Amino acid sequence: MSFFSRYTECPVDDEEKAWMERSMLWLVRQFGEDTLCEVEVVLPEEKYFPDPFKANEKSVEKLVKRMCGYMRVDPALVEACLYSEEGLESMAERRAPLTGTMAKKGSAGHYAGADQTRDKTIIGIEVSRLRDPIRLIATIAHELGHVHLLGGGRLTGKESDHEPLTDLTAIFFGFGVFIANAAFKFGQWEGEMRYGWSSSRQGYLNQPMYGYALSCFAYMRDEEDPRWAKHLELNPRTYFKDGLQYMRETGNTTLPIYE
Repeated sequence: MSFFSRYTECPVDDEEKAWMERSMLWLVRQFGEDTLCEVEVVLPEEKYFPDPFKANEKSVEKLVKRMCGYMRVDPALVEACLYSEEGLESMAERRAPLTGTMAKKGSAGHYAGADQTRDKTIIGIEVSRLRDPIRLIATIAHELGHVHLLGGGRLTGKESDHEPLTDLTAIFFGFGVFIANAAFKFGQWEGEMRYGWSSSRQGYLNQPMYGYALSCFAYMRDEEDPRWAKHLELNPRTYFKDGLQYMRETGNTTLPIYE
């Protein structure tokens, strides 16, 4: 390829590109193009998170309820709690599903779907996440993605790509800035329909894929230079700009533009 290439290169390879675009179209079919176009991108600004925050369960519960509104999840179906990595025991003894071997060392968040013993989905947040608002919000957004996909019966949890799809779901519902900026500090664990994020490994998508996911999101919404992109950290912002420019210059994408 010439050094002076006419077009910006796609930041992801052909296989990643195909999966990303196929997955974004799947999300549109699941949740509707109106949702894609209408959802507001949530930013790390006071207008989106006006409540005073204290590092306790009450504040986390209020934050989760607010985020349920942004992500179009019924807050009545979700219960939030904190748990401590030390001993892998829940801080609230009444939330037994978060105790013992159901959590792993290094976990940041935990999802436990409703079942015959309880009528609510439980979202657990490891207490150390409370020190970092970006990580905390990204973790909650990811777990609420599980509510849409697993709790909504759209996935079983056995799909090989269900965790990356959960990241994309959080992006689809407006939390791409938080997911992209925090994801590289996280990995994940899973077992018997319970899922969580870990601080010891990277996320399921690589840096270019997070950037291209945001490119797909903006392209389908016909956003040329969205204000929210200024809140991205350098790497995801660079890949986002390259991906969006690539799609607009080449037209080499299966994605439509919704109006």
